[in-house]
Amino acid sequence: MKTIFIATALFLFLQNGYSQHQQCKHREQIKAQKVAFLTNKLDLTVQEAQAFWPLYNEFEKKKDDIFDAQRNLYTQLDNNTTISDKEMVELADKYIELEVAEAKLLAEYHAKFKKVLPIRKVVILYSSDRMFKKELLKQLKNCPNQPDK
Repeated sequence: MKTIFIATALFLFLQNGYSQHQQCKHREQIKAQKVAFLTNKLDLTVQEAQAFWPLYNEFEKKKDDIFDAQRNLYTQLDNNTTISDKEMVELADKYIELEVAEAKLLAEYHAKFKKVLPIRKVVILYSSDRMFKKELLKQLKNCPNQPDK
């Protein structure tokens, strides 16, 4: 029942327009929906929740910073016809650096998550995160307001 509610809420949310202001607002709404989704899946005790959520929010902030840097880099890579070979090497190296940074961040927080949650809940976290992304992409794909490609 909760999954249906979350899926319905995501669908209704994604039917809105996509102006810059709305995108920022949507990003926050998606994060709120993700928290609700993870809360449902993880079934945390009060003590676990008090230790986990600040840590998870810190992780998500750092992950968002890497994502923003990646998005900026992708924009530069997409405009590669005006970039010199030297700049191309720098961008390619930066791409790898960001991928490594993301992997290191996950490894760092994996160790931290294991300190505050049982390993079963850590695995459920990873699985639930993947499920949430899958559901979100499915909703985006099926959204009738998407422009034709």
